[in-house]
Amino acid sequence: MHWSHHLKASCVITLQALWRGYCVRRASGRSSKEARARIAAAAEAAQAAPHKRIGVRAKQALEVLLASKQCSQVGAWMPCHLQRSS
Repeated sequence: MHWSHHLKASCVITLQALWRGYCVRRASGRSSKEARARIAAAAEAAQAAPHKRIGVRAKQALEVLLASKQCSQVGAWMPCHLQRSS
């Protein structure tokens, strides 16, 4: 009987969370809807082009910094990558 009470409570909490999320999204303004759309588009773009993810770019930058013996090598690499990622 104890597990059934826990299961019912869990279901009730889940339904309440779903309902509250629905109500908040329904009442949100245009800017919130546009922000959600931009986030969804960015997530799709990240899936389509993994080489543009910030983790990959940071790893590449660290590899260049660690492999470079002179500042001129780092300077030659930075402008083209900073423009592309901005």
